[in-house]
Parts: sequence; structure tokens; C-alpha cells
Amino acid sequence: MSERIQGIRDRLAKATPGPWARDPYDRASCQVIARGNEVIAYHHRHERQIDSRVVANYELMAAAPSDIGFLLSEIERLTEEIETLRGK
Repeated sequence: MSERIQGIRDRLAKATPGPWARDPYDRASCQVIARGNEVIAYHHRHERQIDSRVVANYELMAAAPSDIGFLLSEIERLTEEIETLRGK
């Protein structure tokens, strides 16, 4: 397994289990919640919630676009390799 894939797995394992969603009832601030209404990320003006899991959650969110792009490229590469091995 590549270091990149392991890094993705590590970030995901450290974060609060999903699924995650923006709280549709939260109009005054930005709040991301997990099942059971556990707050994942919260921002209202200059207030912040910081602990090790919140930091891990922000790291996962920040890495998501890059990680997803990498995974999509990897899926494409592996799909092409499978097709080559099957002789298509």
C-alpha cells in the first residue's frame, strides 16, 4: 500500500465516524454534525472548538479534495490495468 493511501486511511480513522452533514437548522453559524448530532466542526464569529478530534476532522476536510482526486486517478489507473490484463 502506498504512503498516500495509508495517509488517507490514517486521517479517516482518526476522524469522527460519519456520515457527516451540515446542520440544516443552524442558520446563525456553520456547523457540521455526525450521526447522533455530534458536532464535528463549529464556527460562529470568533468562537472555536478545538480538541484532538476536531483538529483531525479539519485535517480530513482540508485534505478531502486532494485525496478524492488521487483516489479517482488511482481507480482509473487500476481499471486500465485490469482491462489490459483481461486483453480488452
